[in-house]
Formats: sequence, structure tokens, C-alpha cells
Amino acid sequence: MKFERKSFLILILALLILQAQALFAEDLSDEAFLDKLQHDAFNYFWQEANPSNGLIRDSTSPGSPCSIASVGFGLVSIRIAEKRGWIDRRDAYNRVLTTLKTFYNDMQTEHGFFYHFVDMNTGKRVWNSELSSIDTALFIAGALFCGEYFKGTKVDQLARLLYRRVDWAWMSNG
Repeated sequence: MKFERKSFLILILALLILQAQALFAEDLSDEAFLDKLQHDAFNYFWQEANPSNGLIRDSTSPGSPCSIASVGFGLVSIRIAEKRGWIDRRDAYNRVLTTLKTFYNDMQTEHGFFYHFVDMNTGKRVWNSELSSIDTALFIAGALFCGEYFKGTKVDQLARLLYRRVDWAWMSNG
């Protein structure tokens, strides 16, 4: 069945309204709503990660690969979760350390840049995805954020090494 554009937009709008109603059905205060939203976001990044290497799925779809940007956002969420008391400091540190070790030792790179999508288990490029300056920058930002939080540790050292390994001038040269 072929939808007209107007019918399709009405359907999308109706779905968005239903989703918004479900979120507000709990009648939460603004603070409680934001807390729930942040906790749910952290839970996604924590639960969709491969705990043995720290790689995080791009989506919840079965067979979804890891997105390097997801890992960067996930690293930031780990730090926030630890500060909010949702996970303990040791678990936060260990997951971040595992992730950074994986990126430093096992990930396929070119001039320090990572491929947009990689296999959740091996870290190898999938779907002929491109080297991504944006995903790499988001990952590095998450790594440095955690490095600052765990200052003077192996996490801090690996975050700085990963940052220094990226040849930013190479990517901007044509």
C-alpha cells in the first residue's frame, strides 16, 4: 500500500504523540523526569556493550555492529553513572579501562582514525564503512573525559595515548 506524503506525516506525528504521552503518563517532576531519562540513557550504553571489550552497539537491532560514536557517548555515561551512584567506582573504572585497552591494542585504524562501524566482538571494520573523523572525535572526547576523571591512572594514560595517535592533519589534508 502506497502512502501519500501527508498521510505518512500524520502517522509519524501520531506515533510521536503516543510516545510523549507514555513518557508523561508517570506524572514525574521535571527533576525526576530528567533523572529517569539520564538513567535510561546510561542503561542503554551499559547493557548494549560487550563487557569483554567495551564496544557498544549502534542500536538494539539484532546483529547491530558497534558504532565508535556510541562508545564515546557510553564512556561519558559511565562517568555520570558513577557520580550519580548507579554503578560503583571500581565497575566504572574497569569498564573504561577495558574499553580503552581494546581501542589501543586491538582496533583497526588508519592514522589513528577508527572506522564508523565495527564488529561487536572483533573490532574489525564492517559493511565497508568509512574512516570517521566525527566518530573518532566523539570517542576521543569520551576517552579524555574519563581520563580527566581518573587522573593519574592507566585510563588517563591510555586516553592521552589514543588522542596523540590520531593524525588530525592527515584527515584534513584533502
